[in-house]
Amino acid sequence: MDDTMTVTRWAPLVNEAIEPQWITYDIPPVPGKAKVQPEDFVVDEIPAYRPSGEGEHLFLWIEKRNVSPEFLLRAIARRLKVPLRSIGCAGLKDKVAVTRQYVSVPRTAEKRLRHLEREPGIKILDVRPHQHKLRTSHLKGNVFRILLRETPKSAIPRVRSVIDRLRRQGMPNFYGRQRFGRGGDTALTGLAMLSGSIPNDHIAWRDRIRRKLYLSAAQAAIYNAYLRERIARGWFRKVLDGDVMHKESGGIFFVTDVEQEQRRFDQGYTVHAGPIFGKKMFKARGVAAEFEYEILRRWELEPEWFVARGRLLMGTRRPNLVYPQNVSIEAVADGVQLSFTLAPGSFATVLLEEILKKPIT
Repeated sequence: MDDTMTVTRWAPLVNEAIEPQWITYDIPPVPGKAKVQPEDFVVDEIPAYRPSGEGEHLFLWIEKRNVSPEFLLRAIARRLKVPLRSIGCAGLKDKVAVTRQYVSVPRTAEKRLRHLEREPGIKILDVRPHQHKLRTSHLKGNVFRILLRETPKSAIPRVRSVIDRLRRQGMPNFYGRQRFGRGGDTALTGLAMLSGSIPNDHIAWRDRIRRKLYLSAAQAAIYNAYLRERIARGWFRKVLDGDVMHKESGGIFFVTDVEQEQRRFDQGYTVHAGPIFGKKMFKARGVAAEFEYEILRRWELEPEWFVARGRLLMGTRRPNLVYPQNVSIEAVADGVQLSFTLAPGSFATVLLEEILKKPIT
């Protein structure tokens, strides 16, 4: 980000939002290295549904190695000669990794699929038609297989202690630092766009992929700040009056009976959800709403800025904690191998930081 875009008043806040904040601080760091090679970090998407075999779109089951999600989308558009807006994906995947996921394209590109495999680091593993384009968050979760290099077998009990606590208490659902760009530049650009410091005719607005990355990074930084403050106030596992809750079944509502909802939360039936500010965000009430807007005031942001951007910032709710599932821990020749499943949108690097007690990108 060049100097003309820099909004200095937000830089300290973004830097703080990016810094790890682990809840297993009393468990000493585990020695080891993560993401040394792409093969050390393997991600498999769990689709919400399988393509039907009929329709005007193609679902491509794609494997990428050491390829950023932005580069993948641009390569698909370039090689298949389709508009970026016609490409669908359920979620973004790490660059320094081997990842497998569905991406949808118009069926009219079928004859050009062979051109995509000329792109280094990208393979098409399967192709199936479907009736509609793949949409964001159309997935059940992600399976991670991660190698911690140079982690001794003797450290496995400590690894297990961290993960067992996260399984019981929940893992803070922070956005990983890779979402924010080098030094938080992506988030800072998004904040400048949001505030109007970057005019609408700037290239940052014209580039469809980057525009979305910038603005979503700004939303993510604000969410991280909210969650950090919630943890600092001792509210990580506390239900507030007016909190927005997610049901295990997927429904959403706000709290009117705190005692009843605290019991349901403690039993794992619900989870409170933080703000991803935008035009159609389900609003909290009472104490919870005041807390959320306190964060906006601290960042010198106006709620109207999010509404004014329309479809670019629709807004949503993000569960404040997630529970790792299907966990396995195994000593291997090069260190310790972890396998686990996380909900859609959750970052495995946040879990790794709890174990290693150091930043992971």
